[in-house]
Order: sequence, then structure tokens, then C-alpha cells
Amino acid sequence: MISDLVPDAKTLDRFAAPPWTEHSESWRQLDEQLPPDHLAREIRDAMPLLDLSPLYATYRGRGKAPHRPDLMLAIVLFELRRGKRKPSQWYQDTHEDLPAVVAGLRHSSRPQLLV
Repeated sequence: MISDLVPDAKTLDRFAAPPWTEHSESWRQLDEQLPPDHLAREIRDAMPLLDLSPLYATYRGRGKAPHRPDLMLAIVLFELRRGKRKPSQWYQDTHEDLPAVVAGLRHSSRPQLLV
């Protein structure tokens, strides 16, 4: 399904906040390192077009706040498109690979990604 709606604030409150927003200075520095037509940007730009309300509805709000499903899906789609099939590799990439970090608004444990 296609949707032009972004989840409302009440829905997003049920999930852990990403370490950055697209307006953070650190985020902008990372984002500027990718070319305008990069796959990570294409996937990120496409995410708001998907109706992810059924996916959001599966989270019941028990336990620790989970990561936002739209951001996790963006990472999965990005990694699959690059031919990477192992979740262990996806995890490593979200900590070491700039495009994967950008695709999912994830933090980086490697300071050189922030330069």
C-alpha cells in the first residue's frame, strides 16, 4: 500500500528515538558525504510513501522501547538491495558503513564516520 502519511507523534512515542534527526548537525555532516542519487537516499525517501500502519500496529508497547520499524525496514531494504542477506552483517554495517548509517538514521561507533 502507498501512503503519503508519516506516523503521528503518538505512534512514534511508542518507539525509541533515533540518536539523530535529519536536522541534527552531526546528521547533516554524514548526509553530505553521500552523492545525491545514492541508494540510501532513495530508500529513505521512499519510506514515507509506504503504509506501514499494520507494521506499527504489531508493536504492543511492552518492555523496552523498540527501534522504529520504518528505520529498521529501511536498513533491511538497503542491505538486501546491496546483496547482503545476513542480519549479522546488517548490524555490523549500521555501525561501520556510512550508507547503512544514513539509510537508518543510526548511530555510529566509529568516530571517523562523523568526520
